[in-house]
Amino acid sequence: MNEYIKITGKVKKQISSKTIENKLIDESFRIKESIYDIQNKRLSKKIKNLPKDIQKKIYIYGMKNLWKNNILFYPLKPIWQDYLEYVNKEKSKILLKNINFMHLDFNTLPENKEYISGCQCDYCKGFPQEDKDELYNYINYNEDRFYKSIGVQECLNIWGTDLLPLNWFSDTDTLSMNDISSFNFMKGNFEEPLKYSSQEAPLYFSYELVKI
Repeated sequence: MNEYIKITGKVKKQISSKTIENKLIDESFRIKESIYDIQNKRLSKKIKNLPKDIQKKIYIYGMKNLWKNNILFYPLKPIWQDYLEYVNKEKSKILLKNINFMHLDFNTLPENKEYISGCQCDYCKGFPQEDKDELYNYINYNEDRFYKSIGVQECLNIWGTDLLPLNWFSDTDTLSMNDISSFNFMKGNFEEPLKYSSQEAPLYFSYELVKI
């Protein structure tokens, strides 16, 4: 969350109207100053006395050199690039840490989070295990019940299918529907040995078991 506050604060500062206005004023002043300096150089005055065709060729030659020696080697990036990299880094947590998309830092503030079955974010990992098991018992690997538990079903009744995970990302996103569907909403269920489900229970040999 600290990284989110830092990144968004930086982006907001960069795109604020005051910052943009100050940049435009500074740039305008710099251009005027540069034009004045160039016009008063001896070389510029001599070029002005040359025929127009030669002046144009000198201009084209100068612009080509500027492009080759300055612009091509000067690193430029859009002001939103840092935020995009942060968002892509956050999205990777769905695959690497099994954190639900809605619990990524750029989606939900910590104080607004509610437990989501299977989510491995700090908030959900600290949720009481008994309450988790109760929800796991209700969902029991049923995808419709999982969506209902996080309130998606109610939204679908109002807004339609646009809120389905299939429509959360466009074709150009780095995270696809396949990545979203890999979220394991039953991860972490039944931490106590006697409460394991048949799908996740380890195999025991008879000599490893005792009567209770």
